[in-house]
Amino acid sequence: MEPVPPPAPGPRRPSVLVVDDDLQVRRWLQEAVAGLGYDVEAAADGPEALAAFRRIKHDVVATDMMMPGMTGWELMTALRGIEPALPIIVLTAYGFGLEREARRHRVTLLHKPVRLPTMEQALRDACAG
Repeated sequence: MEPVPPPAPGPRRPSVLVVDDDLQVRRWLQEAVAGLGYDVEAAADGPEALAAFRRIKHDVVATDMMMPGMTGWELMTALRGIEPALPIIVLTAYGFGLEREARRHRVTLLHKPVRLPTMEQALRDACAG
């Protein structure tokens, strides 16, 4: 009797790197995004996120804007130096008026507190290209 080959792997799940210096927000994002069916890695700041992205080229990065040491804009610039077409979602609690800057940088801007359906749609759009 011939050995039965292992089943073919299913489609690869998109991977998301979430970056936020606030532990509670980072955990919520990580759990929420994983619950939506994505592979998720979390980082507490820009340098940690860059190291994680160099190890694994994630499909999408969702980052807080205001973090100590490296802002979300600075992280975006560094990540785009590695992967120019990388979809990036920037999360901010600092009011409105950033939409023009977000369009200029080709990022999705979400205002905190982010609702799960809003995050889900942003991730779908990012993965669709």
